[in-house]
Amino acid sequence: MTYATFAIEPRQQEGRLVLHLSGELDLAARELLLREGERHTGAAPIVLDFSDACFIDASVVGALFRLARLSRDRGGHLALVDAHAADRSIWRLTGYPEVCPVFVSLQEATAACLE
Repeated sequence: MTYATFAIEPRQQEGRLVLHLSGELDLAARELLLREGERHTGAAPIVLDFSDACFIDASVVGALFRLARLSRDRGGHLALVDAHAADRSIWRLTGYPEVCPVFVSLQEATAACLE
């Protein structure tokens, strides 16, 4: 779904469901991310790709903590991709990589889902 400042699009890539997130991911994106994430989270791995996000705020990271817990409770696996992770302080400040690893490429994330 595309909105004025952000988009969340489910795609099949490299044999995995990837939720591709782009634009400004703030409070306005949080509920849609939760809805899409909850709908797809289950036993099959899911990859969230933030590489095209220009902004990520704490409300979105809060939603990611919830999705990581839900995925674990349902026996699934959640992986996150952000090609710009080294430049974004949000991951370091929130400690999210301690709950769910943040990979710099889709290939790394999908390989981790196979382990």
